[in-house]
Amino acid sequence: TVAQIPAREFFVHAVLVDVSAKVDQIDDYQVTADDLRAWERRNGRISKGSVVLLHTGWAGRWGDPVRYLNLDAQGVPRVPGFSLAALNFLVSEREVRGVGLDAFLPNGTPGSRDEATRVLPHAGKWQLVNLTNLNLLPAKGAKLVIAPLRIEAGSAPVRVIAILP
Repeated sequence: TVAQIPAREFFVHAVLVDVSAKVDQIDDYQVTADDLRAWERRNGRISKGSVVLLHTGWAGRWGDPVRYLNLDAQGVPRVPGFSLAALNFLVSEREVRGVGLDAFLPNGTPGSRDEATRVLPHAGKWQLVNLTNLNLLPAKGAKLVIAPLRIEAGSAPVRVIAILP
């Protein structure tokens, strides 16, 4: 439960992967492990225990519910997120503490990525969704203070505060 997570877990180094240009081309773009490796070639290795934030530009859609939900003909939201391979890479090879993004699903469109929905919780990692102002963060160097409600549940609302370098 959220109440059992030690407070020290909620002060973390953050890295920001900006895929907003790709999302402009493909609404439900799924970040790949190759995207993350390309980020590392430019910025250095993603450090163990960090949180990887995905700036997709989705927060800019908040004021327009139709564009924000982006439902397909079957009523399924088509949103960007992390691919299964990207999540496995972050959990297994980089040992991140968690991930976050400015869309409302961490692993994109539901249904087609059922296996991806289990990667983070099964590894004891957390996920942050509906983040705002990610466009103001640097690629690396920011620290986050994550303040969840201390409740006996698997998830809780949080306030995320970035401390810039």
